[in-house]
Amino acid sequence: MSESLRLRSRLLQSATCFMALSLLAGTAKADDAPPATAIETVTVTGEAYALEKSLENKQNSSVVSDGISADDIGTIPEFGLGDALRKVPGLVLQINNGRGEDEFLTVRGLNPDYNTITVDGMQLPSTEETTRAVSLDVLPSVLVSAVNVYKTWTVDQPTDAIGGVTDLTSRSAFDNPGEHLVAHLDAAYWEDGEKVHSALPSGQGDITYSNTWGNDFGFVFLASYYQRSSSTLNSYTLGYSYYPYSGSGTSNVAALDQTSATATSTTLKPSDSVAGLVPIPDRHRWYWYDNDRTRPGAFTRFDYDDHAMFHAHIEGGVFEFVNDEHRYSQYLNRIGNATINSDTTGSFAAGNAEVDFDKYVQYRQLSYIDVGGGVNFSDRQHVEVSAVSGVGQYKQTTAEDQFTPPSAVPTSTFGFTYDLNAPTSALFIPNNEAAFLNPGNYSEAYHLNAVDTSMSHLPEVKVEYINNMDSDSTGLGFKGGWYWRDLTQFYYYNQYRLNPVSGKAPLLSNVGTIPVNLPLYDGEGQTMLLINPDAVTNYIAANPSSYTENSTDQLSNTVNNYHLSEMINSFYVEGQYKWEGLLALAGLRYENTDANISNYLPVPFTSTSNFQQTATPNHYARLLPSLNLSYDVTDEIKLRGAVTQNLARPEFSQEAENSSATIGVSGTTAAETVANPNLKPREGTNFDLSAEYYPAPGVAASLAVFDKQIHNEIITTTTTIQNATIPGVATPVTLTIVTPSNVNKAEVDGIEAALSDVKFDFLPDFLSDFGGIINASWLSEDTPYLRMSDGSFRKLPALLSSSKFVGNVSLLYSHEAFSGQLAYNYTSKMPISYDTNNAVNDQWWAGLSTLDAQIMYKLNDSIFFRIQGKNLLDGRPQKVVGPDQQLNYSTLENGRNYYAGVGVSL
Repeated sequence: MSESLRLRSRLLQSATCFMALSLLAGTAKADDAPPATAIETVTVTGEAYALEKSLENKQNSSVVSDGISADDIGTIPEFGLGDALRKVPGLVLQINNGRGEDEFLTVRGLNPDYNTITVDGMQLPSTEETTRAVSLDVLPSVLVSAVNVYKTWTVDQPTDAIGGVTDLTSRSAFDNPGEHLVAHLDAAYWEDGEKVHSALPSGQGDITYSNTWGNDFGFVFLASYYQRSSSTLNSYTLGYSYYPYSGSGTSNVAALDQTSATATSTTLKPSDSVAGLVPIPDRHRWYWYDNDRTRPGAFTRFDYDDHAMFHAHIEGGVFEFVNDEHRYSQYLNRIGNATINSDTTGSFAAGNAEVDFDKYVQYRQLSYIDVGGGVNFSDRQHVEVSAVSGVGQYKQTTAEDQFTPPSAVPTSTFGFTYDLNAPTSALFIPNNEAAFLNPGNYSEAYHLNAVDTSMSHLPEVKVEYINNMDSDSTGLGFKGGWYWRDLTQFYYYNQYRLNPVSGKAPLLSNVGTIPVNLPLYDGEGQTMLLINPDAVTNYIAANPSSYTENSTDQLSNTVNNYHLSEMINSFYVEGQYKWEGLLALAGLRYENTDANISNYLPVPFTSTSNFQQTATPNHYARLLPSLNLSYDVTDEIKLRGAVTQNLARPEFSQEAENSSATIGVSGTTAAETVANPNLKPREGTNFDLSAEYYPAPGVAASLAVFDKQIHNEIITTTTTIQNATIPGVATPVTLTIVTPSNVNKAEVDGIEAALSDVKFDFLPDFLSDFGGIINASWLSEDTPYLRMSDGSFRKLPALLSSSKFVGNVSLLYSHEAFSGQLAYNYTSKMPISYDTNNAVNDQWWAGLSTLDAQIMYKLNDSIFFRIQGKNLLDGRPQKVVGPDQQLNYSTLENGRNYYAGVGVSL
């Protein structure tokens, strides 16, 4: 029996047993329970209070869901939305650029492409270049009063929801009637501070003001600002070659190797086995980042509600995230074969080196305006209308300098020994470190300025008629609606690269360096050579005749660019039946999608200067049903089940971006990487069962099982065409096309378990002041096959960005004026990319543990103080490769960070 079938059998057995026990418990309680007695009310504050509210929301939800709520002071008590969501069962947060910021949301093992983020039920535009994902690190936590993650779908929600829908509930003045002012100010300290530049102060602050007038009008305004100055060290060991080793002193033996240090090509074939061979990285590279990050944001909302017939609102927000990044790097690369001394040590007689500088300024902005309202024709009949216009922007400016050894410097200058078992990280140790760090051994290769920009514009309208489907309705109810959206997305890239004229490339020693000795934690005393970018700019300005523009700039500035439009019209109906403990929701949604993609292809195929714009229409329509059931066995036990069908559309880049549409022709072979504008959306059929137990306020236990069958899964495939005819090439060639394609189905099975108690009042004395949360999720996947470079197929070990185990444990404390939390999270390894040459080149994130803590003291009803610490275990996100993913690809050192601040609530 396959792993998937075994797990599915266990899922059904577990669900059946759990529900049977629940039914028996419910029957026993109903028939045999002693008379009810009063339950003492336990007062909780801080995180415990927020948890109690989120459990109440979960119990009252009509579908399988989890979430978080704001605490009693008015903020989510976390560093941001991403950090807070780590406590939700089945959720994994993808780190922003690998440098310590929770950005993208993975739900139940399905990456952000399968999920949707909404604000008050309406979809948000993307803030990314090539994906549909919304960056959670752009949004401040104070924006929301609650976050609900709906894991089963209803037909009134966006259809891109195979994993789930994460809805952010924005703040309203009616949350706390009357006049209120809440403000927070925190100073921050990052252990890994900037070392090359003068660091800005780090910290965050926010202010929220709300007021209501009478019972009808309300207004809320909030502003937030976050600033972080820190550094990150990224230690790369790129592209492993595999050597036979027969004992000490083995010299210059042939290897199964990478033909380039970045592993864009390889002599490794899909059929090659590296068992018994010694892995040695081809390149060791340090990246040092000095980062200044700022996040300003503002939000306002006006409400009118006569609490009888009419209500209306208008809200809007502008949120930004600017990352000003200075990246310095230097590497050593092997030349020739190794002299092997042991399984982990040896040397290369010759090498190559490089020194780089990049200044990236990344700008993300999310803005939207939402106008809506409704009419209550009676207590049970309503019409609701919402119109939203959202814009997501991403822009990155790049200034890049590269210096490499001139031909006059012999490759033996950069010979080195290696130690793969060094105390903290694999090391390449130059035979002549002074020569490696000598700026006179490097000459300028190029200077580049580039800008890439993307923008998503997302207007949408939703109209609903609702009859007898309020939270307290009973009997039959009905909902019908229309939803329209018209997404447009464009991407634009432009670069201007200057190459030194032959014979005029300046040495780095003649241009200038920065005299800073970087403390590389894993360098065993080594440091880096740092380019002075201002000196490079000044030299170019003073010597314009020594440079010429790169001949392929026109190619780079054309083939990547695209424009995508996607209009969706949806009609849906949903019926509800509610009687005593039974709730049934059944719905049907018809969704029609018209898309058009415009991009560029070279004409003829090998041209670097002549491009023809192409336009490809794509149309599809789907009928999507949904059924959600819940039954209250008793007041404490709730059973749920759901069967739904929905979609997950491709990434923008998969549909539109021709990243290398120009053929690289070499003799009788050619290759290209192109988008596929005819991709179909993934289609998911989802089965869910859950049982939930709520014995008292703030106490809950739940078990959920699910099965997701995904058709039209999308992976990158490699296709080889023999005797292909290419315009401009005289003879037929063997053409390799790399493109995303729809393939056979995938399947995801999983179990989620959660246990929460905000106050251990069953324990004696001071122990009763503690509480806790335990969540765990397990996945099993039946994955599609990937076509390898030789035409063979291999079954993938997991879906991209899926983690087969996620767990978190939080210890809560609440006593009078004090509250606190200690939160531990673990995410098992997850795949990043799959290689079509050999599985040993697949990239994964290694498993990661994090520990965060906070302590809060409430001086009075108006003032509180808090101290927070993040990444207390100094966890280092690591990419791994090789057999069983045991080899380092890159390791990120972000360090610990701390916050101390004060909050005011008036």
